Amino acid sequence: MQERPISRKGIMTRLSRSVKRPSMKADRYVRADYKLMAKAYGRIGSAYQKKGDAENALKYFNKSLTEHRTPDILNKLKETEKAKAEMERQAYIDPAKSATAREEGNTKFKGGDFAGAVKDYTESIKRDPSDARGYNNRAAAERDTKNEHTKEISQLEFKVQQALFTQRGSESQEETLARAMRDPEVASIMTDPVMQQILQQAQEDPSALQEHLKNPTVRGKIQTLINAGIIRTR
Repeated sequence: MQERPISRKGIMTRLSRSVKRPSMKADRYVRADYKLMAKAYGRIGSAYQKKGDAENALKYFNKSLTEHRTPDILNKLKETEKAKAEMERQAYIDPAKSATAREEGNTKFKGGDFAGAVKDYTESIKRDPSDARGYNNRAAAERDTKNEHTKEISQLEFKVQQALFTQRGSESQEETLARAMRDPEVASIMTDPVMQQILQQAQEDPSALQEHLKNPTVRGKIQTLINAGIIRTR
């Protein structure tokens, strides 16, 4: 015989009656009623799912899971969410609006607004995923955005270096060395026999330093000394 859903009012009636019974028995009634409500909501959600009404299906599947979680309803919820997302994606496709977004991206790209162009090209792709032009244009804009960021970082580093040199420009060589040697990294470099020889060569023949800078390790140490103000570029 098929079970009949029980209303909220029916649940409360059972609960009120169960107060007079032992607590363990009342607890069994509560669990049973939650399961019945969960099953009822699950059936309603399944009916909406079959009709293709994802909105209401999700509503009742969530209600069911709130009452009592079961693997079956949880799987149906995930399936419906996936189907709903796909329907929304398909409904968003519009080749005409894709072309408009792509043209707006082209305008921004030509004007040097690469970040804005990436945003428009992404919209173009969403509007028409089958058009390869959106992907190609976005890749170009992203590449130029990366180059622009690299340029900005380099400019910032240059400004920082200028500020450091200006700040320390009033120091004597002795004061600069004394301050810098308090940094363990700088002290280690300055007491390294190999680096001492390189610095000695650089003083005698500045062009020799260019050859040493081809070595990444030496270049890093030289940069540390520049940052510390020991080697001054002006």
